[in-house]
Amino acid sequence: MTAAQRLALCFACLLAALPAQAGKYLDWGNWLSAGNALRPSRGANWAINVAAGPGYAPTHIGGSELESKPLVLLEATYKGRYFFSTQQGIGWNLYRSAATRIGPRITVDFGRDANDAPILNGLENVNPGVEAGLFIEHFFGAIRVRGDLRQELLNGHNGFVGGLDVAFAGRVSPTVLLALGAQINVMGDNYADAYFSVPVGAVRADRPFFPAVGGVRDIGLYGQAQVDIAEGFYLALDMRGNRLLGDAASSPLTLDEFQFFLGALAGYRF
Repeated sequence: MTAAQRLALCFACLLAALPAQAGKYLDWGNWLSAGNALRPSRGANWAINVAAGPGYAPTHIGGSELESKPLVLLEATYKGRYFFSTQQGIGWNLYRSAATRIGPRITVDFGRDANDAPILNGLENVNPGVEAGLFIEHFFGAIRVRGDLRQELLNGHNGFVGGLDVAFAGRVSPTVLLALGAQINVMGDNYADAYFSVPVGAVRADRPFFPAVGGVRDIGLYGQAQVDIAEGFYLALDMRGNRLLGDAASSPLTLDEFQFFLGALAGYRF
């Protein structure tokens, strides 16, 4: 199979993985990160990474029931400096060394539909939005530290979000890479209001008035594995658990403070 044929096959698989519910709650920034567990290459002009697979996550942030979610990773990096990615967004490695990346990026928040779960019925939808922000990634040997700050710019949640992620990764065999990590995420008042508030006009017996404010949204732990199965081809697994805190946990829209995710990707990197 030629490289062009492989690329066409990868894109066909990606299109097949896109379901009708793709506009509902998705957190591809975290859920696709197992496909990027390796340190980014700095060699060739173009580096391409495509993958797809199933994921299982709550129906919405704070939901108690899991449903299938589409995982679609499409990433192109040019000269190790500019990138387009369904996981990382569109960005620029303004500063890049062997151990550090710093720069701006634009990401997407997929929003939330009021019909995602019965507890949300009658609330306004949270429109998909575009977030602009800054990121930093630094490696201390086998330890990776990532941080980011993002502000929504259009008509989505209109808020501020940020996160810090620390992970330790290493190969347990020539073909298997394992990573263990922890993260903390924060939210501003507008984000909290969009996703966790219950306005007066939407009050009902199981959903009292609740004015959510910003703060720490959640803390979590995760484990990832990436397995090389042939030249360029890999499998990636991700399992994570997060505990909602503050008003994210206290909101009547939160049915379970503990949020779980399990996902798998089959990918090709060239």
